[in-house]
Amino acid sequence: MSEEWKQALAEAVAEHEARARKHANFFDGLDKEVKHHGIAKEFCENLNRQHGIAYSIRTDAQLDPSLPPDVALKDAHGRTVGVEITELVNRAAIDAQIQGRDDYFAISFEFGAHEAVAFLHEVVVRKELAAVNVCSQYADFLLLIHCAEPWLSRDALASAIAAHAWPVTRGIRAAYLMFDYMPMDPYRIVRIF
Repeated sequence: MSEEWKQALAEAVAEHEARARKHANFFDGLDKEVKHHGIAKEFCENLNRQHGIAYSIRTDAQLDPSLPPDVALKDAHGRTVGVEITELVNRAAIDAQIQGRDDYFAISFEFGAHEAVAFLHEVVVRKELAAVNVCSQYADFLLLIHCAEPWLSRDALASAIAAHAWPVTRGIRAAYLMFDYMPMDPYRIVRIF
């Protein structure tokens, strides 16, 4: 890691610590490019470890920041794979925490697997609308949803994901959920579809 990159990361972490959001804040507040690069790096490492799928970050890609994807990866054959990145988060809990409300913990615990899958379904539909217009430019197009919700059980969520009827997508070829709060867990990634 270069000294410039280390300095940028240190500044981003200091800014992150000063922010009001404390709930599910694993990547909150970082510069968007730094955030997406870090998430994509974690995704590549974990996908390879868990499933033997080898991707690397494509540093030579010229991406339009106003369009998907957020990151370009290179697959084992050198082809470019687009990855759109978003997060699974309990917005009501964030609002309650920032406002200092007494019901913050109650709201945090109300967001279970059922609520998370409903949220994920909405994300897939919304991200598909944007991806369908650009996906033909890539060998593959993935949706990566990172989750920093500490109260969500990976096993319960994986079961709910498996039982859910996901929408048919033409742009997004696969969607993954990566748990941010389990960095040492070898099974951080759940394939949605």
